[in-house]
Amino acid sequence: MKAASFSPPRYRPLAAASALLILTFMGGVGCAHWQPIQREHIASTLRDSKPDYARVGAGGSVLLVQHPQVRADTLHGTTRADRGRPVAIPLASLDSLSLYRNGRTDARLFGIGILTISVLFVAAAMNVNRAIP
Repeated sequence: MKAASFSPPRYRPLAAASALLILTFMGGVGCAHWQPIQREHIASTLRDSKPDYARVGAGGSVLLVQHPQVRADTLHGTTRADRGRPVAIPLASLDSLSLYRNGRTDARLFGIGILTISVLFVAAAMNVNRAIP
């Protein structure tokens, strides 16, 4: 009597590769980053985007400012380091300004796209393998 042998379906490596692809891309996309803002666009960018944080370079030091706003020719906000102390920095004295961007929306859209493609890829592989005797 011949012993029954178990052979895994042919699509398992494809499913594993798809899962690995999803995990790789979901871990790497949507990372938070600091986006530098050009000096001439500071006021309009802060007004339009209403960021939570700005990294401000002025006088050789860097300061993290919460809820930055421009009023007249001055950047206003509060600092985390000094327990919410209000700050006011003239725009003319800024060396640099970067806004915190998290990219979550882009990550979700990209992740949904990768997930859809992977599911379709696995489904197609399963159907092809069933058609092969």
